[in-house]
Amino acid sequence: MKSSLPRRRLIPRWRSVSQSLRTPETGALSGKIVPYRGDDEALEESVAQWRANPTAGHFGDVLSFGVHAELIPRVLDIARESEQKGTPTTRVQDVLVKDLRDDDDGSNSNVDMEEGTNPFQARTRDLRRLLRVAPSNVLALLDFAQVQIAVGKQGAAQRTIKSALSLAPDNRLVLRTAARFLVHIGEEERAHELVRRHPRANVDPWLMASEIALSDLTSRDSTLLQKGRRLLKEGKVRAEHLSELAGAIASVELWAGQTKAARSAMRIALLHPTDNVMAQAITEQRSLGVRLDEPHMRMAISISSEAMLFEQWRAHDAKAAERHALEWHREEPFSSRPVQFLTALHSLRGDYETADRWVRAGIRADRNDFGLLCNLAFTSAALGKLQEAEFVVKKARRSESRADPHLTATEGLIAMKRAQWQSADELYLDAIATFEASVSPADAALCRAYYAQAASEASHPNAAAIRAAAEEAVSKAPSHDALFLLGAPRTQAAAIVTDELRRTSQWIFDPVANTLTQKAGITAKGAPAIVVKRPDPATAKLKKPNP
Repeated sequence: MKSSLPRRRLIPRWRSVSQSLRTPETGALSGKIVPYRGDDEALEESVAQWRANPTAGHFGDVLSFGVHAELIPRVLDIARESEQKGTPTTRVQDVLVKDLRDDDDGSNSNVDMEEGTNPFQARTRDLRRLLRVAPSNVLALLDFAQVQIAVGKQGAAQRTIKSALSLAPDNRLVLRTAARFLVHIGEEERAHELVRRHPRANVDPWLMASEIALSDLTSRDSTLLQKGRRLLKEGKVRAEHLSELAGAIASVELWAGQTKAARSAMRIALLHPTDNVMAQAITEQRSLGVRLDEPHMRMAISISSEAMLFEQWRAHDAKAAERHALEWHREEPFSSRPVQFLTALHSLRGDYETADRWVRAGIRADRNDFGLLCNLAFTSAALGKLQEAEFVVKKARRSESRADPHLTATEGLIAMKRAQWQSADELYLDAIATFEASVSPADAALCRAYYAQAASEASHPNAAAIRAAAEEAVSKAPSHDALFLLGAPRTQAAAIVTDELRRTSQWIFDPVANTLTQKAGITAKGAPAIVVKRPDPATAKLKKPNP
């Protein structure tokens, strides 16, 4: 049985710098937000100067407007004109034009899973070229470290991150990226200490959010949780800078059993949510019982590949879910989570070869990730590579202090492949019992579904009875993975969240004053979006009837 994703926490995202610069994370905590927009008139003036005197210097002035996304098409038009006329350009300008074209047509978004290819080769080359010219460019160092860790060069990435920290020890983006890197290599306590001990952690809500999430990950008491709660109540910081802090607090409250407090914190997180917060909200929606259908939430979901992935998966749209998983993998190529999902998706489809390629790609970036090792053991067994599967099971067991039911189920699959029916039954039932003992009925039912799939593929003599037991278990404790595996219709998947959800706000319509006012706060279950205010009887008596 493939491993399920570990509990999600609001650990900092590690995107490319170009993506991070579009988020509030890189902005100042105070001051008015002024949109950074291009100046069409200034661009056309630079174009006119270049046409009058087509030097490399004037061409550089035109290219400088490429930092504005809305002006890139016009800049590229001028670049084509320059090529046709053969006007002078520098080598650096040629590289910049190529990068702008790649961004404009999405060329950098292609993921090549063919063996023997390196999808990061071009990006590595460009970053090396940039760092030779500007070795102290901190943002380029962060991107370079991401590429290094994605291809398994952990030591090199660690040195690159260390260089970025030495150059910008107080930079929020650098600190949060360094913490995310340490989590990736299994040094969670060092990540927590890095953030906790920094002087700015007491005043910066982004660093507070990281400290709270990392303390939760390491099972330590947070030193900033109470301060973060006070910051949310004071309301002195703009909502976009409180989103991840409120989301981290909501997650901690939820797992402590304080559902009401969790909903209140998540309401603040959803006022101006980041993609990270929206993914957290969708993951925990069933526990929170909160609707995520307000326009600004839908907008945030639409730009979060992770959130879109889980939304489409819940709708059993496997094709769309796969597309968003690939987008997520492009954003964080070092992360095991999108790789684990892609492995699961192809395994559920019965496409074990593609699943195996994905999990091996993930292992290259993180060879000791327990979830990836579980999945590699599963795909190896599913493909009949039984000796390799047994070896990986042993390796995974050495890295885990307790017996893991996912590995026990995979041993059941190995026995199933060898037609050792009794041993296979005992191992699968042992794994199911372990899930049930840990109060994980949905995981136990999913394990039964995998058991049924393996029995069917191996022509187990009791395959029909095993499937019937799986269907009964899944009907009582459904999950999207299990329903997909058993071929359940979409309508059954949509019915998993059966409880009526609450709203984070409500609109009040006053027919007398003809006004519509938004009332913030968590509503009761199933509350309508708009409530018509009843007129006050005492006030109504004073009003004269119309003649």
